[in-house]
Amino acid sequence: LRTPDDQLQVNASRFDQKTVGNVMVRMTFTAPDQPPEVQALYASTSGNTQDAILDRARSYRLPCLSAEDRPMSFVQHFIYRKHDAGRASFKDEVTLGEFLSNIKGIRQQQAEFDFNTMNCPFTVAWTLGKPALANRVGEIGTERDPNRAEFLAWLGGLEMDLTPDRFEHLLGRMVKIKVACGTLRLQPATTAAAAPLA
Repeated sequence: LRTPDDQLQVNASRFDQKTVGNVMVRMTFTAPDQPPEVQALYASTSGNTQDAILDRARSYRLPCLSAEDRPMSFVQHFIYRKHDAGRASFKDEVTLGEFLSNIKGIRQQQAEFDFNTMNCPFTVAWTLGKPALANRVGEIGTERDPNRAEFLAWLGGLEMDLTPDRFEHLLGRMVKIKVACGTLRLQPATTAAAAPLA
């Protein structure tokens, strides 16, 4: 993948006063010497900033793509951050209980999983996308277990309880969730003590 050497400069005076903004762009390459088709999957920036980012994405090239290859697509995350915005991230690793205590509507969730059947203990990588995009969930390490598929799909559907500003700061960030042996049983009105991740 070939990208411009210079940094993208955005006129802050045209920005919509947010300290952090995100644009998720899908690029689809169909030829080695042609600009990709670009689509903003999510954008929280102003129109001018979004246009500048999409124009930037159109300058990417994929010279290794041959005429026989199928079109290739991927998603690029662009982050606009003012100099004084600071950076936010999750803790490197949390327990499943700590993670679930930060989930919106966790007291109304109903779920039951037996981790003893999933080659426990194991670690999951969870990347924040919702409510803008789908979350990304994957297993960490070389051991994959198909018995975890339902649990991973459930994790992928969860949404964190975040303010809009906090969401913009954390979109696309990944947290490692340590899953111990045992069982998880959630019923509506189950209580969970809050343990902030970030």
